Amino acid sequence: MSSSVKFRGVSFAYSKGHQVLKDLTFQVRAGQVLAVVGQNGSGKSTIAGLIAGLIKLPKNSGELNIVGRSAIVFQNPDVQVLFDNVEDDIKFVLDNYKVEKSEHARRITDALSLVKMLEFQHSNPLKFSLGQKQRIAIASILALDPEVIIFDEATSSLDSAGKRDVLEIVEALKDKGKTVIMVTNVVDELRIADSVLLLQNGAGTQFDGPSAGAAGVRLTIDALNAAGFALSDFFKLKDYALKGNETARGALELLEQEPTLGKVG
Repeated sequence: MSSSVKFRGVSFAYSKGHQVLKDLTFQVRAGQVLAVVGQNGSGKSTIAGLIAGLIKLPKNSGELNIVGRSAIVFQNPDVQVLFDNVEDDIKFVLDNYKVEKSEHARRITDALSLVKMLEFQHSNPLKFSLGQKQRIAIASILALDPEVIIFDEATSSLDSAGKRDVLEIVEALKDKGKTVIMVTNVVDELRIADSVLLLQNGAGTQFDGPSAGAAGVRLTIDALNAAGFALSDFFKLKDYALKGNETARGALELLEQEPTLGKVG
């Protein structure tokens, strides 16, 4: 399977002497879900911005290749929901990207159907709950039919039902062959990831397949100085692994290999 997103030796600094990314290399295959985790300030949102095209990579700072269009869903849906009519909100995005007007109706219907908000097509999103607003923000992005969708901590301000709705959308996007980048510190989101990118001190380590679950366990055990997860999340990952979740299976393998982790469980 070909790579949809590829970083090779990427370095980035916002100001002289403060390097956020250092010689970062990783790739995401088409149709995969990548979870990007790390402490605040570790470069997660910088990676999201680079992939979305919101941040320009300076010359001689490595290679960044994105196959197809990319789009981003932010943490706060209020920055993406602007009008008092759902359809107008999505049309605004389509007009900005110069999508043919003959395509608008189909794209709006498809996007709202995927996020289960079609019945609210002519409603006022400014009166919606935060979770509903986030679904409209996601629909606005999906109407562009991007190949790569970035969720930049898009569930962090949502309640449990809202988080669950977003994860269901991510799984539906994966089924459609879309590539999803999830910037997250929510352990529940690791279970749907095919790959985990752990950022520490500007560098990254990528775990694929079952080993992604092992990475999640390592993160939860090392919560205070790794990615900020709660230690109780360790038990969730154990539960996912016991239930046969592919991403979490590496959790039990890691427990067998690391006696100190086993004591914590």
